[in-house]
Amino acid sequence: MKNIIITGSSGLVATELICHLLNNGGYKIYAVSTNPDKLKNRYKAKKNIMCLTLNELKNVANDKPFLALVNCAFARNKSGRDIASSLEFLRELIYIVKGINLRAFINI
Repeated sequence: MKNIIITGSSGLVATELICHLLNNGGYKIYAVSTNPDKLKNRYKAKKNIMCLTLNELKNVANDKPFLALVNCAFARNKSGRDIASSLEFLRELIYIVKGINLRAFINI
């Protein structure tokens, strides 16, 4: 089973990627979102997916190898506040994953 972290998991790109990976099998998805309960409801019939917040990722990330992290989380508008928040999220994400066994970091 290949472990993959996907952030921004409520968004369109991440949703399509998650569905593709789950349908092809062989992957355990760690779907990171600011609203993981929404994702848990969306994927309740699926196995091999764990929906969690960024803070919860800290607790599970250190004990297993990850094939990749796909970061789909970033503000898509021109609001300075939203862009600043996205950059802060990215900074925290990098801080969390810099010490884990991660083969690839893909920033969309």
